[in-house]
Amino acid sequence: MAYLYGMAIECGSEIKAAEQIQEHFKTMDLILLNNKISTFTINLEKENKDYGEISWWVNIYSNEFQTGEGSPEIARVLYKTLETAPNFRFAIVGVEVLLFISFEDISNILNDPSCVAKSYGGLVLSKSTILGTQSESLFEHFSDNYVWMLNRWRG
Repeated sequence: MAYLYGMAIECGSEIKAAEQIQEHFKTMDLILLNNKISTFTINLEKENKDYGEISWWVNIYSNEFQTGEGSPEIARVLYKTLETAPNFRFAIVGVEVLLFISFEDISNILNDPSCVAKSYGGLVLSKSTILGTQSESLFEHFSDNYVWMLNRWRG
């Protein structure tokens, strides 16, 4: 069975923010160690929440559709590109990460450091979101306005 490996970026309620992120990632390709070229599919998706709010997502998937070989390389290029991306609320890389977590879930998750450490490696959040939470010490600098959990894919 094939699994989609990629990055989900939650951009909030404004479609313009999501469109800017989508544009930022459009020209990304990667030559893997086995000399295969990994291209990416970039989708804009609208999430309608039960309470009437909307969230816009940019979902970027490797066209390799793999979970094994090449995944660290793919993650590295996704995170490297994210470092210079326009504003977003949060992002995460992994297998089938679309709607894996919502922005509303984050405040609860951040109050349980063991859950964050165990289940959310690679989560990128704005510095303002993490400030003052019980999990603040688990996150490291990612870029000017963002922090992340673990840096196993940093190149």
